[in-house]
Amino acid sequence: MEYIFNQHLDAALRQAWTVDMKNQFNIGVVSSERAMQAELYYSLRTLLNEKYKIFVEPIEIRIKGNLKGMVPDLIITHEQEIICIIEIKYMPWKNILHKNDMDKINFYSTLSKVEQGIKINPLTGDYIQNEFTYSESLVTIFAAIGKSTSQPFDLKNWSGTKNTYLFIGTKNNENLDSIVFEIKSIHEID
Repeated sequence: MEYIFNQHLDAALRQAWTVDMKNQFNIGVVSSERAMQAELYYSLRTLLNEKYKIFVEPIEIRIKGNLKGMVPDLIITHEQEIICIIEIKYMPWKNILHKNDMDKINFYSTLSKVEQGIKINPLTGDYIQNEFTYSESLVTIFAAIGKSTSQPFDLKNWSGTKNTYLFIGTKNNENLDSIVFEIKSIHEID
């Protein structure tokens, strides 16, 4: 079996998306993108050990000192490495437009140098510099709930990205049994 990053993180991500997120969506408490973000955070926080940290919208990405206007929805670290960046989209009754999200995921998948801190000093509020590095195996995830006909759910639209996974939640009709939460690897098209 191919793991997303490692066996422990893989199991937590799969549980958080295909079981926990699906259950919370089905009972009606996932009502917005922020609710999705909160549910993913809570689920992952309870499933991962203390070596993993989860940051919610921690930074605006900088490259060569310049702000890029991109703020990841979630960043997961393991010890001193940034190992996963998650971008979230919630449009369950509409087709998701993917151009901006695809650009963000493509951009995140190329990151190699951390130019600013993501963790703060609780005494000063300043970001702690040089604490984390990007993993050479950095994983990017586009987690979305939308109509099954949404462009981002077609793997061929993601050609050229690396280490990227789609966490897809779709509904095909009004029956809760028809709601599918699945994980697809971009590598399935390579």
